[in-house]
Amino acid sequence: MIKKILAGLLATFSMVVAFATVNINTATEAQLETLKGIGPAKAKAIIEYRQKNGPFKTLEALKDVKGVGDVTYNSIKSEISLSGATTAPAAPATKATPATPATKAVPATPATKATPAVPATPATKATPAVPASPSKAEQKKQENADAKAAKKQEKELKASEKSGKKGKKPVEEGKDKGKKS
Repeated sequence: MIKKILAGLLATFSMVVAFATVNINTATEAQLETLKGIGPAKAKAIIEYRQKNGPFKTLEALKDVKGVGDVTYNSIKSEISLSGATTAPAAPATKATPATPATKAVPATPATKATPAVPATPATKATPAVPASPSKAEQKKQENADAKAAKKQEKELKASEKSGKKGKKPVEEGKDKGKKS
């Protein structure tokens, strides 16, 4: 019985497709997509071409649309027209799939008793971060800088003592020794 119904539907579908024509000047995107080889992108391109250039004057002018070449045109030329109503379905028909036989119902597995929830452990207070101690290389660098500064200070002290013994004024920083201001 089901096979006869499916065979009848397929025969009817075949006849509709055989007599279907799509008016390329008025068809919607969905109607254009019913044509073999015309997908959403080509259907959109046909409509854009039509809006930009006006209605098609010949069927072969369809080949001027980007993406529609000789192969596509030859496969659909018997299904397209320049005038009249579009008699193709609004969307491509899908093939009917036979029903799958019913499967036996599997009895449900009984529910298991839920395990009671365990209370969460209280959060502990975070300890403040301890500042990182300088690395050995940084410590060495600082020691060298301190030693240099101490030597410089010692040198300046000796220089000022020497100049004090000779009765000269200590040299002011930033001024040249031999020039007068």
